[in-house]
Amino acid sequence: MNNNSYALMDKLRTLYEQGKYDLCVSEVIHYLEELNGLPDSPLVHDLVRFFKKVVIMDLDHLDRNLNQVDKFFLESEIRHSMDFVDMLSRLTSIKSLRSMLFDRYYTVLLNLFSRSHQDVKLKLIALLVDLSRDDLDHRVQVVENFLDQYQVHDAKVLSQVNHALTEILDEDPDLGVFFKDHVESIIERYFFNENPRCMDSFISLFTYLQGFRNFFIKKGIAMMQSPHMRAKEKSLKIFSVMVGNRFSKQGFEVLLENIKGKNLHFQSNVVEVLSSIVQNNVKYYLSKILKRYYMGGMTNQAKLGFVELLGAIAETDFSLVFRKIMARVELDDDDSFQLSLIVLKNLDFEFPNQFDANFFSEFKEFHRYHWKTKINLLERLWRIIQALDRTILVIWFGRLLQRILMESEWGEREVIETSRQLFSTLQEHEPRLMEKLVALNDKITYIKKNFTAAKNFPRMLREHVDYELEQENLERASKLLLAEYSSFVEKIAYFDNFINTIEFKHLILDLVEDWYIEKEYIIEDLNVVREYLEELIKAKSAEQESNLDELISRLQKKMDIHLVQYDELAIDSVDLDAGEVARISPMFLKVSSFNTNFSLLEMEITSVLFHHSNVMKEHADFLNAWSSFQSRVGKKMRKFNLKVKSWLDKMENSKAGDDKKPLKARLLQNLFSEYVRQSISDYRKILKKIEKETRFIEKNLYTREIDELEKRITYSKSKYMDFIERRTGTIKQYWQGLHRLSTDIEFIMGLRKLFDEWHVTKDNITNKVSNYYASSMELIDVAKIKRMINIVSPIPLESLKGQLNSVKASKDIEYIESVLQLIQKYNIKAHVRNKALYSMETNTGISTLASPVKIKTKVDASADSILLKLFVKNSTIQEIYDFTASIRVPDRFKIVNNPGNRHREAIPILPAGKNLMITWKLAREDSNQNPLLSPSPDASNISIFFSGNVAGEQPFHKIKHIDVIYEIPSKST
Repeated sequence: MNNNSYALMDKLRTLYEQGKYDLCVSEVIHYLEELNGLPDSPLVHDLVRFFKKVVIMDLDHLDRNLNQVDKFFLESEIRHSMDFVDMLSRLTSIKSLRSMLFDRYYTVLLNLFSRSHQDVKLKLIALLVDLSRDDLDHRVQVVENFLDQYQVHDAKVLSQVNHALTEILDEDPDLGVFFKDHVESIIERYFFNENPRCMDSFISLFTYLQGFRNFFIKKGIAMMQSPHMRAKEKSLKIFSVMVGNRFSKQGFEVLLENIKGKNLHFQSNVVEVLSSIVQNNVKYYLSKILKRYYMGGMTNQAKLGFVELLGAIAETDFSLVFRKIMARVELDDDDSFQLSLIVLKNLDFEFPNQFDANFFSEFKEFHRYHWKTKINLLERLWRIIQALDRTILVIWFGRLLQRILMESEWGEREVIETSRQLFSTLQEHEPRLMEKLVALNDKITYIKKNFTAAKNFPRMLREHVDYELEQENLERASKLLLAEYSSFVEKIAYFDNFINTIEFKHLILDLVEDWYIEKEYIIEDLNVVREYLEELIKAKSAEQESNLDELISRLQKKMDIHLVQYDELAIDSVDLDAGEVARISPMFLKVSSFNTNFSLLEMEITSVLFHHSNVMKEHADFLNAWSSFQSRVGKKMRKFNLKVKSWLDKMENSKAGDDKKPLKARLLQNLFSEYVRQSISDYRKILKKIEKETRFIEKNLYTREIDELEKRITYSKSKYMDFIERRTGTIKQYWQGLHRLSTDIEFIMGLRKLFDEWHVTKDNITNKVSNYYASSMELIDVAKIKRMINIVSPIPLESLKGQLNSVKASKDIEYIESVLQLIQKYNIKAHVRNKALYSMETNTGISTLASPVKIKTKVDASADSILLKLFVKNSTIQEIYDFTASIRVPDRFKIVNNPGNRHREAIPILPAGKNLMITWKLAREDSNQNPLLSPSPDASNISIFFSGNVAGEQPFHKIKHIDVIYEIPSKST
């Protein structure tokens, strides 16, 4: 183009960008008229392309512009057919213009189609489809035109026509009626077309011509009998889209006949079509297929074709296919048996799980068969099992034969003899048969036992937590709920995994199916019980918080009263040597009463601390006041007791002629009587507290906080025994003083009854405290043994010494006997052998081995890092060897505190009962990013893998997952 042409095009582009479309079109029209005699000029091409672009923008003058279109493209020398079609395609995108454009240009487009080259024809086909989209009459005209010209199209245009017709039928299915007079030409063109590019377009079109399905199928059946493989393959493609609810008997027979072909690929295609036909009536067609299959006289290739077909049908209804084949197995026909065996091998290979399930259920009613049928079937089963050569079938057959030999209803004399011979043969085939049968029976027994146990989980959870709630021990109840719920769910998951991975699962399919059904109910019941108990704990917790405030207030008042009573004692001002009887006697009684009440208050406050240790920090003022009061009273009472002891010593050493001796004896008698009576009353109160303490210990073993319970037992025993000893010492002093101050036998014997009653009560409470301690420690030891045997087995008895407080024997034989007594008394599933304690639980049990380590974690976040601390405790009584901890962190973090970014920490030995702390500091890889951690699992989950070996080279491992979804504080700017 010259400079003038460039200037013109720049001018037009400027007008277009300014939105002056009318002026722009006028300019283009003007120059096209001027260049009418130069149709091939480059400028004309540019103007035409620009006109296509701008004409759609100037809709206000559309009629004028279309007249110019007619003038330039249809009347002048300018022949740009493709540009004309493109321009109409652009205008067709405006829905409101389609009908008008169709009426104006339909005839023009048909004429243009007849004289244009291939590329233009392809564009015109798409344009006609678009122009007729909104008018049914226009659609009919386009369809009829496409069909009238169907035979004259070349392959590429024909393919485009097929796609266009498919698109039209997809939008307007009712237009299929207009194909009635043309289906013959369409099917002929399909069969005689050799261009593979057209094949898919024909098949797509046939999908929308289901109204002519019978015609297409009849034509396809006729072509299936052609000697030409290409025609047969095309027929199969028709069948693949035309198969409906009914298929002619002749067509089905023709397809079955073609399954015997030598071409493997074609045979597979026939199988695919047949399987789709069979889906509509599996039972009907399957009987025909099997009848043809068992007629025999087929080549191996044909047999394989039928086997493939039966396998395809089995995908839809495996049980039906299997039953039909097994029915043939039971017939006394060796040829049929061999054909059945071929199918069974394929079914076993393709569908092993379904095969096993159906195979085992097929013979549940074996005992109901006639004895001759049983013998025949047993022999055939043995041949099947030999042919399939699978261990699970061998074991199943062994169980069947065992049952026949052991249960009279399962076998007559002839059947038993046959079974005995087959069982002997089976043992030769599988030497470990008996061992596997015993192991399987053990697993069945164990599964039934644990199945029953799992059903009781919801009830156990409710009962255990309910008891704690009845005792108003909400903290224990909450911990117990979490611990037992998690434990039960873990056991269910472990048992479920055991069921899923158990070898030969299909041999116990009834049990497995029962478990799958019952498992859902158990978990649902557990969740219902948990939600109910959580709500109950929440309600009682709110109530207890209110009650605790009242309890603290009441204890505070009691403490205030005791403080007043203590101040009233005025023990500092008492002069015992002055012998002021009127003051000394009531003062001693007050001191005795105060000591008793003070001890009971101390025990009551201690009990509150035990029960509410998690919230007592909120009552720091009360705790500080109580601590101060304890210190003050203890100091004063120690001084007073020394003063009393000194006074009694002086009284005992006084001379016989002392005139105060009778008075002192009477005073001491009064003190002794009141003190003994008060002590007996106090001892009985302690007995009631011991009974309550014992129940508390028994039930709190469920929480497995053994260390805390052991400390509580030791503390209680110490306090009770100290209280008893102090009272005993004081009473003995009084008694000895009375003997020294008075020689009156009648006087002494009068007090003897009181002294004897005190002695009986004292012995009783001493025994009660000792028994409380012994029985509680015994329960603790039982809990220890159960916990340890669940962690590691065996446990050397030498390792238990020093750990069991209730076993005091020093000799090995006595120690073993004591341990055995504990095992038998509390039904612990363990036994002693070779000076070691072995667990009787197998690894297949519902209870998983507990981890020998306890793990606690603490996560601290800073600006762009995480400090992760792990506290590891060896909870066993033995050393742990080769302990390792490996951490896996999200990609956005790296470990910065260990040399070489070490992810793994190794400890050669972790002593029993010792603690270990591991620290990892994690820093962000990119500190410029937003410091808000993504809550996605990949970005927030830290996994730590622990492993090691306990004594006896028993490995263990544990995985700890930590979710750290949080906001890291942003740095201050």
